[in-house]
Amino acid sequence: MSRAWAAVTIGRMVRPCLAVCLIAALVACSPALNWRELRGETGGLALQLPCKPDRGTRAVPMLEQDRTLTMTGCEADGLLLAVSSVDLGDATRANDALAGWQRAVRLQWGLPAQGALPGAAAFTPPGANALPQAERWQADVSGPTGAPMRIDAAWFARGSRVFHAIVIAPRGRRDGEAPWQPFFTELRVQPS
Repeated sequence: MSRAWAAVTIGRMVRPCLAVCLIAALVACSPALNWRELRGETGGLALQLPCKPDRGTRAVPMLEQDRTLTMTGCEADGLLLAVSSVDLGDATRANDALAGWQRAVRLQWGLPAQGALPGAAAFTPPGANALPQAERWQADVSGPTGAPMRIDAAWFARGSRVFHAIVIAPRGRRDGEAPWQPFFTELRVQPS
């Protein structure tokens, strides 16, 4: 009788411990960035975001005219990720719009208005047009509070719609390869 009682008592003690250990293991394995696909959020773009997105629109001056900018983005694990798009109504002006948009972002972050930046390369995700100003680059900057930040930004277009994708991260993360790569590698412009 005492062995049976001991087995039942041990079983009652072990089961809750196993459950707690299993839950702890699952929580420890859950990724900080929970990537999910969004389609058509910003001008027909398919993208991956690691968090629930916020959306917004606003009027912005572009090519001597106010235009509607749509934005989708979120914050996760210390990263800010966002994609914006503007429909110009004229595909022949897309390259000029990309150049102006890049210049505005450079000036906003205190970078030189022109010239090569580290890691600058052509950037044409699937479905986008190959344009001279379609590119991606990275830069180390000071954030609004003076904190050191890293920005990874890209500009591209399809027809008359121009896009800007950006990640803002604390500088000096020790993640090895940037954990936000799926944000850029999974971008696809869907046919209209």
